Amino acid sequence: KDAPLPPTALPVERLGAMRRVRWIILAAVPSSLMLGVTQHLTTDVASVPLLWVLPLALYLLSYVLAYSGPRWGSSRLWGRVLPFGVIPLVMVFLADAQQPIGLLLPLHLGTFFAASMMCHRRLAEDRPAASRLTGYYLCLSLGGVLGGAATALLAPAIFDRIAEYPLAIGAACLLRPQM
Repeated sequence: KDAPLPPTALPVERLGAMRRVRWIILAAVPSSLMLGVTQHLTTDVASVPLLWVLPLALYLLSYVLAYSGPRWGSSRLWGRVLPFGVIPLVMVFLADAQQPIGLLLPLHLGTFFAASMMCHRRLAEDRPAASRLTGYYLCLSLGGVLGGAATALLAPAIFDRIAEYPLAIGAACLLRPQM
């Protein structure tokens, strides 16, 4: 007969391939968005030295806040906030607006932050047991690399303008928990 499990032994959580793919996608989208919004802001909106620091800081802040706990909101809350930035942003893209910078900069950065918080909160909410964290963080790293590579290497070879940024915003909208 099977020996009983010791009281400290916990059953190992099973991780399916679809869950891992979801982690990779949820990590890839904010990474791609960070590079897309940085490129768009620094080339099409304002040529300001060190402007790239703002999207990077917001990206890192979203990670910190998302993993700090639920007091910064759930992924569902951030998913509800996201359309309030995406809808005006779509109008800005359609109008090809580049002025006024004082309105465009917060709109782009706020929408990026909401999308990053939503994706990172979804990742934090779906974090596995401690025994499976190595694979989890490997998937997050892979997603970050794939998102960055798609934006920095693949998109310039495919598109003649910055199309990866609106595509990443669309992907973030599709990842909303309400969908």
